[in-house]
Amino acid sequence: MSCRPRSIMQGKFHDTALLSVYGAENIQLLLEIGVPELRIKSMLAQQPRTFFTSADRFKTVVGNVTKMGIDPSKARFLWAIHAFRAMSKSTWDKKVELYMKWGWSKDEILLAFERNPGCMMASMDKITRILDFLVNTMGWDKSYIIQSPIIVCYSIEKRIIPRCLVYKYLAEKGLTGDIEDFCFTQSQWLTYSEKLFLKWVVKKYEAEAPELLKLYEKHMNVANGL
Repeated sequence: MSCRPRSIMQGKFHDTALLSVYGAENIQLLLEIGVPELRIKSMLAQQPRTFFTSADRFKTVVGNVTKMGIDPSKARFLWAIHAFRAMSKSTWDKKVELYMKWGWSKDEILLAFERNPGCMMASMDKITRILDFLVNTMGWDKSYIIQSPIIVCYSIEKRIIPRCLVYKYLAEKGLTGDIEDFCFTQSQWLTYSEKLFLKWVVKKYEAEAPELLKLYEKHMNVANGL
């Protein structure tokens, strides 16, 4: 076996004993299929338990992710492995079934997973609450969520609801323009950092809706229990 896996494993990780047992062979497999060293080191630092499984189990997981067509050179390849590794097949199947109940096809679920594996790591309760709010309350088409599946990873109380209420307020004031285009813009809003959201959304409409900042801060205070 190459010494590269051993050198990659050098660092300050928790559970170093487990890592020494499972890590080298699993890391070697990743190197052989083209996963960059830097990405492996990053995952070791963030989620070392991704590698804590038998070589056979790890090989199966890697095979499943590879069959999905995710590029091994991309960071999401390792996050997809982490997601598969973190849940049982029955849990995966239940989440697939849940998304399908909301009208998603299996291909759409896999596309969303490829774009952001975190959409399958959220709890079933969280997935249900977010889809219910965005689809039934906000009137979103599923395509907006499939386009940006990271939305499912966000806090519904501290991010999704406050920002969507900003949208509703602007819509009521007739400031949203074409509603379909604005819904897509709204899905982008959810991906902005807090700083950019305030700059590119709240302050952008400051002249037309000067009370918008106070409204947003009020909803955020409620979400934070203040």
